[in-house]
Amino acid sequence: MDYKRIEKEKYCLHFMKTDKFKTVLMRVNFKQTITKKLITENEILAGLLSNSSYELKTLKDMILKKEDLYQLGYDCSTVTSGNYIIFKSFVKFINEKYTEKGMNEASIKFFLDSVFKPNIDDNGFKKDIFDLEKNNYMEYLEGKDDNPSRYANQKFNEILGEGTPLEFDHSGDAKVLEDIDEKSIYKSYLNMLNNSSVDIFFVGDMELDDVTKIIDSYFVNVKKNKLDGEHYVSLPINELKEVKEKSNFTQGKLRMGFTITDLTDFERQYVLPIYNFILGGDADSLLFKNVREKNSLCYDVYSNFITVYSALRVVADISSKDYEKAVSIIKEMIEYMKNGEFDEEEMDKVKLNYKTSFREITDSNQSISNILESREYLNYDLPNERIEKIDSVTKDMVISLANRVNLKVIYFLEGNDGTC
Repeated sequence: MDYKRIEKEKYCLHFMKTDKFKTVLMRVNFKQTITKKLITENEILAGLLSNSSYELKTLKDMILKKEDLYQLGYDCSTVTSGNYIIFKSFVKFINEKYTEKGMNEASIKFFLDSVFKPNIDDNGFKKDIFDLEKNNYMEYLEGKDDNPSRYANQKFNEILGEGTPLEFDHSGDAKVLEDIDEKSIYKSYLNMLNNSSVDIFFVGDMELDDVTKIIDSYFVNVKKNKLDGEHYVSLPINELKEVKEKSNFTQGKLRMGFTITDLTDFERQYVLPIYNFILGGDADSLLFKNVREKNSLCYDVYSNFITVYSALRVVADISSKDYEKAVSIIKEMIEYMKNGEFDEEEMDKVKLNYKTSFREITDSNQSISNILESREYLNYDLPNERIEKIDSVTKDMVISLANRVNLKVIYFLEGNDGTC
């Protein structure tokens, strides 16, 4: 596979030519500095650009055209990552070597038409299409807090990430949506085109010149914008906050947040995954064995790391009567890690799983594009480098990291019964 990173005048192209796949994948990312307002705007834009274009006025038109292009896959989404918000548009189509001549260009043009030539009328998105998207999105936002896990996660993020983008509700805000109309969202769309850092990821069997020729024709009126800020976010150093909130939900939701000080790039990529897996990564983890199996305090318990915030989260659904005991055992397991009370055999198992997953990741062009994206935004190594470096992680490295894991937040959404 041949990877090239090409800085063009108005975008950066990440191009990997490979004949490994019958399909071609292409993604255009618009990256902006995150604001609370942009989260909601980008979410509704994703729906608008996914379901119609200037030439294809309705969702039915879009579906029929995708069928004509041999069941082409196309979608838009938005993700938040540290100090940035990224609007992603994506296409995956069968290479014309397996269909008919001209399908590669036709598929890319359909994709770029959908992104760069939206369904506009009188300096705004087509009103009936916009109203449908807005109403659907509003229904979702108004009902999202009915999910206790989602609610608990959001409240936990607000406490742990106070004063940082982590505290934003990353699914959007109904109050912001109320003030958006078809004309204001079109201004937001133009702002995205002209004030974003643009990355294009391409994985497939096409020639570089053929691809760039098509792309360049769509970037005539797009301004170049370079974002030089830090992608990672440092969480505030605060004293431990313990928050309990009553609810009408049945089961209690426990969330414990930890910050990790002085985390290096190497630790982030290699040491932290090993630490997390041993602590709470699967059914053999310390948390699962001790909180669930030995003490029967919950159905499930796990840990995960929030990479761009150098943070760790422990999640458990428990009965309110077991709160003190569950918190105590989780703290105990954190101390076990600090004291090195885990077997090196566990580390070997994690390393083997890690290497297997990164060998398998090159079996999908979508996974490859995700790797190229993490390399660009987060300075992550490519899969072959990761496979080589994971073996250099020692037990002392894991213990060193463990001793920089500091408990900062305990959030508990109390359940209204006494059972697990």
